[in-house]
Amino acid sequence: MTMDPDIRDALATAASTMPLDVERRLDELHRGLPRRDRIRRIAVIAVAAVVAVAALVLVSQIRPSADDTAIGSTPSGRIALTRVAFDHAGNGTADVVALDPGSGAITPLSERPADDFFPGWSPDGARLAFTTGNPGADGLAIHITNADGSDPVTIDTGKIEFLSWSPDGGQLAYVHSDSGAANDAPSGLYVVDADGGASRRVVGGSWESVSWSPDGGLLLLAGSPANIEHACPPDCTDLYTVRPDGSDLTQLTDDDTYEHYASWSPDGTRIAFARSRGYDNVDYGSDIYVMDADGGGVTRLTDWSGFDSFPVWSPDGTLLAFASDRDVTEAQQTANADGAFENIGIYLMEPDGTGVRRLIAGQPNVTFLPSSWTP
Repeated sequence: MTMDPDIRDALATAASTMPLDVERRLDELHRGLPRRDRIRRIAVIAVAAVVAVAALVLVSQIRPSADDTAIGSTPSGRIALTRVAFDHAGNGTADVVALDPGSGAITPLSERPADDFFPGWSPDGARLAFTTGNPGADGLAIHITNADGSDPVTIDTGKIEFLSWSPDGGQLAYVHSDSGAANDAPSGLYVVDADGGASRRVVGGSWESVSWSPDGGLLLLAGSPANIEHACPPDCTDLYTVRPDGSDLTQLTDDDTYEHYASWSPDGTRIAFARSRGYDNVDYGSDIYVMDADGGGVTRLTDWSGFDSFPVWSPDGTLLAFASDRDVTEAQQTANADGAFENIGIYLMEPDGTGVRRLIAGQPNVTFLPSSWTP
């Protein structure tokens, strides 16, 4: 499967986590947008009846493993997703869509000649921020649009990956990966005003994701700080918190696994994250976990041999949405383990791991990844 270079850099580690050395970690999918074949994993469904027909064919092959019954009341709100689509040559494109978790309806929010990733709703749900890579451009930028995707405004450029709004909607925290250009900023976590202006570096390191705590006092990071030696090769990743001013960097997890895409519960008492079991397949072999905000009480929620990742809390904290290939055929699962990374659907479960429910089934040549849920 071939991959457009810009898309490769942007999602160069998509469904897993952490910072990365672009070429070496394309297969790790472990550090930042460039660290995990993200584009390979986060491509946009290029419309088409062909996909629809193929999806119908797939339905007859799917082996059920998710409970399709409702979890309590019908979930509401909108889940922002990155939708990735691959053409017959294996080239991926990515766009942003909104999913109605109650009806399963999908609304496109960014159908442009660019690749758009990892959307995040503003706290009031009125705006949407996402990273974008324009054709022929070097690196990625932050676009802020209205909730329907209209009137995009670029507020920062660079090698920008995952982002998160401050609780008051006034700032955005984002992960930046050094592209190696002479005028490029060093890798690390940055903060920028939502209306533009100069960004400031909070802490250096190779990070994949960031989540701003509900009270605004901490930033949750998945990755590793600068100049840190790891006992496990080639740089396992952990979860950290840091204050917005860069002080009190605190390590929450410390083991030889790889933690990815962590996010706070709406009340700030718990953290959901994905964990990969080993470096050989750091992206694909992952499951969903939750833990207390201080790093204690780690609990495994899923136990699937394939891909469970990108956990996102519902606005009321009673559900988690996540990406998984648990309903694909055995042949498709084998292909994903070998790097195809397609047929990834969206699922719901309760925060204790029960009541798993499929929202969107996996589709041929398409991957869906959730990153934000608004009322």
